[in-house]
Amino acid sequence: MNQSTFVKEHGLPQASFYEDSRVVKLLESIPAGVVIHGPDTKVLYANHLACKILGLSADQIHGRLALDPHWQFVNEHSEPLALEHYPVNRVLNDPAPLENCVIGVSAQSGVRWVLCNGYADLDDQGVLTGAVISFSDITQLRRSQQALILAEERYRLILEGARDGLWDWDMGNNQVFYSDRWFEMLGYHPGEITSTPDLWLQLCHPDDLQLISRTFARVLSQPSESMEFEARLRHKHEHYVPVLTRARIVRDASGKAIRMAGSNQDLSERKRYEQQIQQLAFNDPLTGLPNRRYLQEQIARAIRACARSQQFGALMFIDLDHFKELNDALGHHEGDELLKKVAEQLQSLVRGTDTVARLGGDEYIMLIENLGADKSLALKHAQELGQKALDALHKIDTPLAGYQVMASIGITFFDKDANSIDDLLRQADTAMYHAKTDGRNRLYVAELSSSS
Repeated sequence: MNQSTFVKEHGLPQASFYEDSRVVKLLESIPAGVVIHGPDTKVLYANHLACKILGLSADQIHGRLALDPHWQFVNEHSEPLALEHYPVNRVLNDPAPLENCVIGVSAQSGVRWVLCNGYADLDDQGVLTGAVISFSDITQLRRSQQALILAEERYRLILEGARDGLWDWDMGNNQVFYSDRWFEMLGYHPGEITSTPDLWLQLCHPDDLQLISRTFARVLSQPSESMEFEARLRHKHEHYVPVLTRARIVRDASGKAIRMAGSNQDLSERKRYEQQIQQLAFNDPLTGLPNRRYLQEQIARAIRACARSQQFGALMFIDLDHFKELNDALGHHEGDELLKKVAEQLQSLVRGTDTVARLGGDEYIMLIENLGADKSLALKHAQELGQKALDALHKIDTPLAGYQVMASIGITFFDKDANSIDDLLRQADTAMYHAKTDGRNRLYVAELSSSS
């Protein structure tokens, strides 16, 4: 059935332009759905594209009223559209043009989204005779828009949830973006300092300046696709934050770097964890002094240093006298407190280049370096330090009446030709037992080797 026949069969006035074949041809050719309603909302005309979008044939749609329950319209939130918000009712109730109204048309295949426009049809006397509604299918656009919104929301959540500070440098325009987290990890609010590409250089630790400059220069001069380095950036409160920087580089067809994007990861927690692991691996948990493992590394280093300095070094093996008496009388807690006081006293006697270690129990080692190249002077310095250690221990207060902290100290020397580390420790241990045999609370010096 053509449109002119339909108009006649439904008793439309012959003067109506809707039956004009030229008008009908025009309405059928435009790339939008067009529905013409009478003043009672009845559909008088719908072009083929409107029928296709609405999912109804011309026979099904013609004559249908707005209140027909078969209409399945939803709003932008996918909720059923109220009758008064139907485009035709909005136009008939308010003659002002309807512009860019988005509604959804529910069907078995899903919702099709349309962008509606409409206007009231008035006769020469201004009497409302109907409404013309046009609409375009924007389903794909709507889906793309929703996908974009979801992507933007996902990106926003990633930015907010990420513990890394993100950055993006457009090298062509020399503009850089830093995420809020980038500033936050350095103690700043976004916008508190100016976002410039050279902000890195302004904030980096002086010792890391060359590293950062060299890394960026390499990326610009070589065809690398990524970069990674660790550096320290200055916090607002003047301390430095260790960060791991990772980035990808985008290049144009000629290979020129045109963009970098990456992240800064705050390594503070990881560094603290590594330090704790280091502490557990190389330090005595009770006193905080280096343990046997760390001491052995230091002795090996000291022997190598002797080859450069041509000086003697010494090991002092210190074992407390009668410590078991205090431990049995007052308990392990007081015993542990005494061991910590001994560690503090011994540590106070040495230089920064020397090492005090605890082997376990009430045994300590003092590694003394750079005692000079003369045998007799090295012996004199070591004996003086050993006597200072005995005197310092005597001054430690204890809660056990009549108990004085004393120790037996064995001393052995080494130079660049020293035997193994274990041999040195055994020699110092043997010298310590000689001191105990000789009456305790004294020093015993192992004889200098002939190679010395």
